[in-house]
Amino acid sequence: MGKTRVLGVVAALAVGVSACGDDGPAAGGVGAATPAGTPDNPRTIEIAMVDIAFEPAAIEVRSGETVRFHFTNEGAVEHEATFGDETEQEEHAAEMREAEDMDGSHGDEAGHDDETGDEDHGDDDHGDGVAPLVLEPGASGEVLVTFDDPDVSSTIIGCHVPGHWEAGMRLDVSIASA
Repeated sequence: MGKTRVLGVVAALAVGVSACGDDGPAAGGVGAATPAGTPDNPRTIEIAMVDIAFEPAAIEVRSGETVRFHFTNEGAVEHEATFGDETEQEEHAAEMREAEDMDGSHGDEAGHDDETGDEDHGDDDHGDGVAPLVLEPGASGEVLVTFDDPDVSSTIIGCHVPGHWEAGMRLDVSIASA
């Protein structure tokens, strides 16, 4: 995601908490009827994390737009939402494989709190200003992002729970000119 600025993260919300706003099942489409989000009034995009997939698998936002990504883990296993370009995703995937090789799990030694699923990467923000959001089954969380780098036309949200990235668990974000 390069210089795209992440404004904040609210991780591991309780099950049943609903997000403000609803862009419906086709969330993420940019059209005349979809107003651009602002820092004071971000557009909310609902993202379901299902076993080995994000739904939807691709979205479009506008350059300069602020978006609240509301993730809900509807799968049976832990999932992660890591923002970054292809290089940042591959680097994080390698880090997660290395951590898994060291302890055989995706738990505490791999940088995650086993009880809450919250990320504990410290300063490991993958160049985008935020550590990955990790959610246990049934949990929800949000990431607020402003797409303010006019030179960036796309980014990726990836899941790096062991085997998920390799199986294609990614959400492609196209950034349209304002």
